[in-house]
Amino acid sequence: GNGVGDLQGIISKLDYLNDGDSDTDEDLGVDAIWLTPIMPSPSYHKYDVVDYYNIDETFGTLEDFDTLISECHKRGINVIMDIVLNHISSIHPWFEQACEEVSAGNLDGYAKYFKIKRFEQDPVNRENYTRINSDYWYESNFSKTMPEWDLSSDATRQEFVNIAKFWIDRGVDG
Repeated sequence: GNGVGDLQGIISKLDYLNDGDSDTDEDLGVDAIWLTPIMPSPSYHKYDVVDYYNIDETFGTLEDFDTLISECHKRGINVIMDIVLNHISSIHPWFEQACEEVSAGNLDGYAKYFKIKRFEQDPVNRENYTRINSDYWYESNFSKTMPEWDLSSDATRQEFVNIAKFWIDRGVDG
């Protein structure tokens, strides 16, 4: 009722989407739903994730999510999640730690997860980079509040496996 859809709202409409009874024709026969990003984030669009292992309180709780998965599966509805894996929120604890470490001269800590580069002068396509300090910049293709993950990093890719496993273990279908 507040103009923001949430997990309980989806649960309350599942029988309209698919009541799980193939003998009825009172539902839409939906066999999958796709959730746009629902993880904690400071923005309205949630594409700048702060915590990949939780649900933004605007939408509910992990328990609400587990109920959604269970109720969907009872009706033959698959659940697909949009998990943002190209960039992150600049207030994610790992990125904040990376900036602190880089400022102290350490590039071996959390910096390995992000596209952080040293430039002796301003980068040519400066609109794609945001300054950390006088020497280091991070790639930020969409906004300075959304630093890019380093997709070539083994550590980053392993973290993505961990994130995917967390949600798959909760019952996400895709």
